[in-house]
Order: sequence, then C-alpha cells, then structure tokens
Amino acid sequence: MFQGLDEFVSRNARTAVFVISAFLTKERIEKLTQKGIPENHIFHKGQWARSRGEFHKKLQEAISDFEEVARKNMVMQRSKLVAMIKTYQDLPRNWNSFDRDPPSELARSNAIKALHNIFEALPDRIDPSNDESIIFTYYRDDWYYLIEFYNDGEIAFLKRKGSEPSHVEDVTLADLDRVLKEINDGYGK
Repeated sequence: MFQGLDEFVSRNARTAVFVISAFLTKERIEKLTQKGIPENHIFHKGQWARSRGEFHKKLQEAISDFEEVARKNMVMQRSKLVAMIKTYQDLPRNWNSFDRDPPSELARSNAIKALHNIFEALPDRIDPSNDESIIFTYYRDDWYYLIEFYNDGEIAFLKRKGSEPSHVEDVTLADLDRVLKEINDGYGK
C-alpha cells in the first residue's frame, strides 16, 4: 500500500489522500499519519459504511439548497424582465427616430408568455426593435440565437453559428418549447 506513495505525493503536492480499509491496525494508522495523511482522512471500513449515509444526506441537502436558490433567482430575474417588457407600452411612436410603433400589446403578451415558459437560461438581452417587435437574444459558445415577437403576433427564430449563414424560421408559441430546448441543450445542433 505504501509503495510509490511518497513518490506520488512528492510529484503531486496538492494531493489529498483518503484511506478506507477494513484492515487498519494501530500501527498502520500511525504509519499513515507519519506519511502526512491526516487522521480525519483515515476511515475504518465499518466507520465509513456508517458515515457514508450521513455524507450522502448532507450532499443531497446542499444540492437541494442550491436548486432552491437557483429557482428563486430565476423567478426574481424573470419578474424584472417581465416588468421591463411592460414598460415598452410607454414608448411613443417614433420612439427610435425610425418612425416606428413600439411593441404592441400582442408582442408584449407573447414575449411575457415565452418568459414564463423558460425554466433554464433566460435571454442574454431583451430589446424593442426597429421592426416593431421585441427581440430575445442568446449567445451560447459560438452560436447566436434570436427570437423575435412581432406586433402582428408572428414569431421568428434565427440561429447562426459563427460566420455561417443564418437559419431563420417562423414559429408559434407552441414551438417555443422546442426552440428553447434547442438553445439550452443543443446549441443549434
């Protein structure tokens, strides 16, 4: 068991060694601690079997806590984005000096419905556009995605990898689950 340990630890200075064994005599534990292994890293197999359940329980609690924090953060961010989209109703005609209308109630409603269906990554940007619409923009690695909610209720989805040609398709609210899954999981594949 000790063969090569000194050499391995000397080559890998940041190594943490744990020992789990059913055959730990007092002498072996003493030799392990002399080799620099802390006593709290040495487990009798029977002790490990009992403490492993507690370790798994604590790990599950930490994961649950993390998931709850992430969910609350998503809800809070989504609420801010919904409030921002609602402010687009206050934009006047010619709001951008291109003689265009601001996003309509239908465009705002569709964008908000889409936000409520996003359970993973929220858009990197949400903006009103010169085309009388609301644009959700995503950047994922070298993929660029855009979902555009037009005043007349139409929705367009664009994706592009790097400098390759863009793929554009008309989608419906019902298609957005597929589109969002593609953005979050497939990165355009």
